[in-house]
Amino acid sequence: MYFLSTEARKSHSKYFTIDFNITELAQFLNLNRSSLSRELSKLKKEGLIDYHNKTFRIL
Repeated sequence: MYFLSTEARKSHSKYFTIDFNITELAQFLNLNRSSLSRELSKLKKEGLIDYHNKTFRIL
């Protein structure tokens, strides 16, 4: 969530696009891809973020 919040601040918008796909993002964050996907899904279900491919929105 910290990474996503930082990217949103950089773009000065709640909508932003990251340069990584999920696999690359997991590698960048030194996480397992399936764990990252699970956590992103959890954040989406909790209504904290929304995303599609490389585009995210902080809610």
